[in-house]
Amino acid sequence: MWHAGTAKRGSSEIGSCAYSFIVSMVEKGAKEFVFISDNCGGQNKNKNLVSLYLHCASKFKRVITHMYLETGHKQNQNDSVHAVIERFAKSQTVYVPSQWFKIAKSACLKSPYKVKEMGMSDFYNLDKLCRETSDNLNIDVNRVKVNFTEIRVLKYDYTLPDMISVWTSWAAEDIKMIDTIRRLKRGKASAKISAGLCKLQKVYSGPVPVRERMYRNVQDLCKKKLIPVAYHQFLESFRSIVYKNVLQSRMILNQLCFIFHF
Repeated sequence: MWHAGTAKRGSSEIGSCAYSFIVSMVEKGAKEFVFISDNCGGQNKNKNLVSLYLHCASKFKRVITHMYLETGHKQNQNDSVHAVIERFAKSQTVYVPSQWFKIAKSACLKSPYKVKEMGMSDFYNLDKLCRETSDNLNIDVNRVKVNFTEIRVLKYDYTLPDMISVWTSWAAEDIKMIDTIRRLKRGKASAKISAGLCKLQKVYSGPVPVRERMYRNVQDLCKKKLIPVAYHQFLESFRSIVYKNVLQSRMILNQLCFIFHF
């Protein structure tokens, strides 16, 4: 979890959460990873995440598989986790994002959720990683186009660096191989480098500005004393920026905190 002043919530941020999880499990001795998610392009099925998996498989010498649920059959354990947290939060008073961390940890009494509080140093620039390592994610080794939206399973094996095994159906024999960096272009080899050799770089060097409207509304709540004075200093520390053509924020305090569960 993290709040809006720490990071945004794009593919680099979600991928960084996956990276943090993989690192922690590698340290515990995990040899293989299987992720299951829906087909959300902004979070779960995108080129940045593909590049990260290639990097992790090669760097840690692990096998990583990501399976995507069929459209219309996307309900999973994460949905119940979010529902439990939201239900528990209804009986709580929230003034600052750190209180959301405590709510998430305490929401399930029988089996408390493990919450990782992400800091700015935990987020990596996966856009840059993708640009430097991958220039082919849709043509297989037989020169047949692979529709990225139809992919059901992606598998990354450290014994096959920079190669992805792809299934566009659940049939075991329906497997395609994609070489991410060695596709020839007009007789010239790609200039991309192996994902395992690329060093991850931090994406943030300072606090992230929040939307001006969000900042203004929070400050208004402080002025009206609807938020206790003890929390004003933290809320006033947020930087604001004007975003044009954005929809009006819903629950201002709720949007100050982003939740990621893997």
